[in-house]
Amino acid sequence: MAIALKRRFIISAVAFFALAWAAFGQSAMHWSVFGTADGLSEPLYQCISFTPQGRLIAANPRTGGASELNGYSIANFEAPTGFMGRICESPGGQRWALDFHGLREWKDGTWRVHPVPEISAAFQSHIASSANPVPFLAIRQGCVLFLLPDRLMEFSADEPGRCLTLRSADQGTIGRFTGMAFSPDGGLWICGVDGAAKAAGLARNVGADTPWREFVPPQSLSLEKFRLPEPDNDGGITLIAESASSHRDEAATYDGRNWNVRPFGSGKLLCAWRGPARTYWAGTGQAIFQWDDTQTNWIEDNDISAGQLFDVALEPDGCFWLATSDGLIRGSPALWQQPEPVGEPDSPVHSMSARPDGRLYFVTDEFLHILENGRDHQFSLPFSWQKSKAVGGLFPRANAPLLVQAGDGLFQFQPEIGSYKSVLPRGERSVALGWLPDGNVCLWISGTNHYFEEYDGSFFRWKNAPSVIASDDVFAKLFAARNGDLWLGGQSEVLWRHNDQWRRFDSRNQASPEGAIDFAETADGKIYCATTEELWQFDGTSWVLQLRFNHINSLRAGRDGSLWLASNGGLFRYYKETWLENNGDENFPSGPVHAVCEDENGEIWAAAGRGLSVFHPEADPEPPKTFVRQVAGENNRLSEGGTLNLLLDGRDKWKFLPPWRLMYSYQLDQHDWSPFREVSTLSFPGLGAGRHYFQARAMDPAGNLEPVPATLEFTVSVPWFRELRLWVALTLGLGIAIFFAALALNRHRQLLLSHAAVEKKVAERTRELEIATRELLHSQKMNALGALAAGIAHDFNNILSIIKGSAQIIEDNTDQPEKIRIRAARIKTVVQQGAEIVDAMLGFSRGSDAIPAACDANGVVADTMKLLGDRFLREVEVKFDRSEKLPELFAPREFIQQILLNFIFNAAEAMVGKKEIILTTSVGEILPVDIFLAPAPAGSFVLISVRDIGGGIAPEIIPRIFEPFFTTKALSSKRGTGLGLSMVYELAKKMNAGLAVQTVVGRGSTFTLILPVLNCHPPGKE
Repeated sequence: MAIALKRRFIISAVAFFALAWAAFGQSAMHWSVFGTADGLSEPLYQCISFTPQGRLIAANPRTGGASELNGYSIANFEAPTGFMGRICESPGGQRWALDFHGLREWKDGTWRVHPVPEISAAFQSHIASSANPVPFLAIRQGCVLFLLPDRLMEFSADEPGRCLTLRSADQGTIGRFTGMAFSPDGGLWICGVDGAAKAAGLARNVGADTPWREFVPPQSLSLEKFRLPEPDNDGGITLIAESASSHRDEAATYDGRNWNVRPFGSGKLLCAWRGPARTYWAGTGQAIFQWDDTQTNWIEDNDISAGQLFDVALEPDGCFWLATSDGLIRGSPALWQQPEPVGEPDSPVHSMSARPDGRLYFVTDEFLHILENGRDHQFSLPFSWQKSKAVGGLFPRANAPLLVQAGDGLFQFQPEIGSYKSVLPRGERSVALGWLPDGNVCLWISGTNHYFEEYDGSFFRWKNAPSVIASDDVFAKLFAARNGDLWLGGQSEVLWRHNDQWRRFDSRNQASPEGAIDFAETADGKIYCATTEELWQFDGTSWVLQLRFNHINSLRAGRDGSLWLASNGGLFRYYKETWLENNGDENFPSGPVHAVCEDENGEIWAAAGRGLSVFHPEADPEPPKTFVRQVAGENNRLSEGGTLNLLLDGRDKWKFLPPWRLMYSYQLDQHDWSPFREVSTLSFPGLGAGRHYFQARAMDPAGNLEPVPATLEFTVSVPWFRELRLWVALTLGLGIAIFFAALALNRHRQLLLSHAAVEKKVAERTRELEIATRELLHSQKMNALGALAAGIAHDFNNILSIIKGSAQIIEDNTDQPEKIRIRAARIKTVVQQGAEIVDAMLGFSRGSDAIPAACDANGVVADTMKLLGDRFLREVEVKFDRSEKLPELFAPREFIQQILLNFIFNAAEAMVGKKEIILTTSVGEILPVDIFLAPAPAGSFVLISVRDIGGGIAPEIIPRIFEPFFTTKALSSKRGTGLGLSMVYELAKKMNAGLAVQTVVGRGSTFTLILPVLNCHPPGKE
């Protein structure tokens, strides 16, 4: 139970100590200055803002110049003309600016204007001006908040011309609005003339129904006219206010619970804010000031000349930016700082120790200091100690007096009464060596006899002490490793206890440390030993010399794996296999460093000749960035045997440390990384041919390592005539070319043979096709005659009946010449009719080459009608409407007849019930509509039409009626072949004739043969 209470007390004390230490007075600052030499486009900027992406935007409304800084590089861009105030960015990176007419948005490479009548009215009414513009913030993509004295409004780019009022000044008690700012937690603050208010939740979600919490200072503070809010990362806010009684500017702060006032005195404040480590700053147009808690007044900061001050921008962690006439200045905490409670900051500190009780013990020239809960308790040293500076080691013990090693004696110090008491009354010489694993102090007693003792308030012999000790040796240090091993450092030997066995390393053979003064164990379990001039490392079996230093005083290992070494030459840190030096660039005091230690909070303390310093790595958390440039060679190419020269250039973010303090590690072609060292140029001679990769990364003195190495890719080439791959490629290419050339020649020969064979086959197929076409045409004629055969047979039967009857009458009336003459004349008439029918059939059925000849269109139609016969004419009424004086045609007669018969038979099959076909001949110079086949050009045309009164042709069928094998009677009892109209099309094409079809569904169709009047004989001539 007692142990648990003790542990709880220690943890509470440590936590309180950490908080109190952060609240110490003025902190050392690190200043980074940026000017045109760094790449800025303007020598001075009047407006600056820090973006949610961690970048700084600086602008000059007078010249229109603007720059964006990301910590490593600078990008200059053009600001909008006539803008006022700052250029800000939304969390998504969208830039916005303010002008007399409203807002401007950077989009697609130009500044797009968004008129906002409320902002324009504020400028016209002189509520806003270039010196006091309308406060605005970009809270999300396309959305901007702006603050007028009487209301907070939201503008949305998605709804131009419409602004929403989120809060009116008369809704609260803080009065007319004067300022607005983001808080580091993403919230939104606004201030009025009487106080401040913060919206609930994030700024991006603020709406008309968002609740607000108001903070109004008590009337006893007599503050009014609040303006320029600057929130901090602890939920507080700093504002500038005016004293109601003296009318002077004061910095008013609210920390979440209480209001505090820091009077400024005379002059007008331009800004006030809380900086790093809870320090408070203020600025006028000519200077900046820091609040001194000890003297409760503002002290002008003379560390840096700010010139004329125009604007201030804060980072979320408290670092701040100043826009001055001397350039852009960034203020941030220094890596090493001296604690304020120490009496004399430059007094030498000789020894130091920290224990889990939350106290830090250190000794200066005249005092023993106990730093506890942020307070420095000083106790005078005996005069003899001050004169001889005899204090060596401090051994604080829990719930027990402090052990002090002074000279050859050991003393107990009781802070309650401030007295020192010797714990060796026998007068023997003693040296406190270090802490044993059980928490007791190990002592080396020298005199007549030499032996080891333990001390826990009383003395007793160390039971596990080594038994073999050189009689003339002097021991100075004992160290207990985490695995239970013990190390003893003597003047001429080092003793190691491992597995309850002691092993001796004799330094007289120069293979181990001589005169060991300190030990340390790093996080990876490596043991280091320091002498006054050398640092050794134990590899598990023997000692290896690492480096030599200028008088080593102390050695400590940190929890992060670092090894800290204090020497007369300064303080060094071994981190990531690299030695890092701390000097004035990190605000570390120059001169010797007597001791270094790590407290229970993990903070590193250094006891230097010019005071006490504490390490603050959080002041520089950002890694550096490396830029690699090839000095020689073009387009990253080198010739074989040449030398690759590289220039390494690094940037520590925000110029926290100068480039020459950076250390670089590099690798070539995936080889091992080199140790970190200060180097700016590298040379690699004699690189082999091929593609190579170079990588480099930087580390700053704060131990920040670049996460992504810089990479350079280059190629080393050889002369073309020595390039084996080129010759191989040429040989292969030549072989392939010859192969493909032979292949092409062979293919060409085969193609020629194949072409000849194909032409021969085509000629054969053409001849066969012509024969088949003639046979098909003849077959079509025979089919037509077959269709007419029954009617023609009936006609011949009638003729034969007349001949038979007339012959019988002549036989019976041989004595009557008149009757015989009449019947003979009748026989001659019907025989002539039969002959004409036979001639028509023979002429139509005769196979010919379809040689064009002069013909009369009406005669061709009449002869065609004779072929129809009485039986067809009894079933179908065929009319012939002839046109007189038709020009003579020069065309194959049988082709015309074949086309007309196909038209007539198709027309007859297209009708049911009463069947009527009208044949028409005409002459014209204009072609009819619905041409399917255009005739040869001519001055006039003879048209032969066949019209029926059937059902017509459906529109979806018309485009296909002349296709071969297309028929609408495929499933009817009179199955069609689909070749009739296709033969018509081919015959018409051979005659250079045309075809036209007109049809109306339900009323019939008209097929027209168009014959050009070409090469015909004039009328009346052969």
